[in-house]
Amino acid sequence: MADPELDEVLDLMADEHTRDILAHTSQQAMSAPELVEACDVSERTVYRRLEQLQSLGLVTENTQIDPDGHHRSVYKTGLEGVHVLLNNGQYEIRIEIEEDTADRFARMWNDIRNE
Repeated sequence: MADPELDEVLDLMADEHTRDILAHTSQQAMSAPELVEACDVSERTVYRRLEQLQSLGLVTENTQIDPDGHHRSVYKTGLEGVHVLLNNGQYEIRIEIEEDTADRFARMWNDIRNE
């Protein structure tokens, strides 16, 4: 039997709106209203999918400050691939996330500190 994360990722990836959000946010960071327009779906659907994607670490939220001083949340994915493997009757999921230099350094530093 698959673990809950596997089921959740597969359910999300099977959804057309999720795939659209991932496709758009892989090209550039976008706000929820921009995603509503680009994906032609309701605001509620966009926010629900973004929440699910964030909970799995597939989308990150950042604050963008406009020149006029207003700020908004923008979303970006670093998702490069989702691989489902079947080995000896067990399913495994591997998620490939692109790391920027700062994230890679922080992860390496944490690994060194934990050794």
